[in-house]
Amino acid sequence: MSRRALSIIVGIFGVAAAIASLGLLLIGGSLMADARSENLAGPGVDVFVRTPYVRAGDELVLDIEARGGSRAGIESVDVTSGGVVVAHDTGHGANWGSTITDSHDRGSETSTVRLAVPDGVARMALEISVVYVVASSSASTFTNDSHIDTVKLDVRIYDGTGRMLARGASLAIAIASFLLWFGVVWFVAKLYRRAGEREPHAKGGEMEGIALAMGLLGGGVAGYWLFAWRISNLVESRSTLLAAALVIGWLVAPLWWSRRWTKQQAAKSKLPRAELRRG
Repeated sequence: MSRRALSIIVGIFGVAAAIASLGLLLIGGSLMADARSENLAGPGVDVFVRTPYVRAGDELVLDIEARGGSRAGIESVDVTSGGVVVAHDTGHGANWGSTITDSHDRGSETSTVRLAVPDGVARMALEISVVYVVASSSASTFTNDSHIDTVKLDVRIYDGTGRMLARGASLAIAIASFLLWFGVVWFVAKLYRRAGEREPHAKGGEMEGIALAMGLLGGGVAGYWLFAWRISNLVESRSTLLAAALVIGWLVAPLWWSRRWTKQQAAKSKLPRAELRRG
């Protein structure tokens, strides 16, 4: 395969990855939610379990996000179990006044609720009722639209062994995703090296750079959802710094290794010629 053809193929996959990344930035959180309302792209509610390996007697922590429109604000959240309200919270509501700036991002507000897990239960069937307001824009004006969504969530309660196995499975998926991404980056680097050996004076560095940049953009977003988000959930952390460090590691590690491997292969290919000249 020529260097130009390889660049075109990588560019196509890079553009596709970049487009997919933009879509994930808009609805990725909803896709990864532990429970959500039916409307995925418009106004709706997403529920994230922040203590996914909870045991009886522990505290269950839920992040409940109302989203949609240019702005979204939660008025109240009620969590019920068996018809009994076990947690309640209030948000900021429509606190944006009579003027808003459209940032082209989806509006959202998150409420964090905590509830105790009773002893002797294997599952908790919860209903989360959210009253929220969405600023729906039209031309140069907007209206505040009220919504009420109820989301059902079935939470598994672990014992010691079950918790260890579930964490191990989640860690295995994260590592497998990282190794797959690592292999893809190394394979592309290998193809470029072979193409460079066949066409040492071929041009097209700008095209290659753009293609690879787009591919890395998509890879970075995939790295967050497949690796950083899963590891953060594993340690029950919501630290932005931890997530950023994991995404950076996801991107840098395979690039560093591929560059190191390429230099080693280049040095090996030059070694016989150097020895021949000395002889």
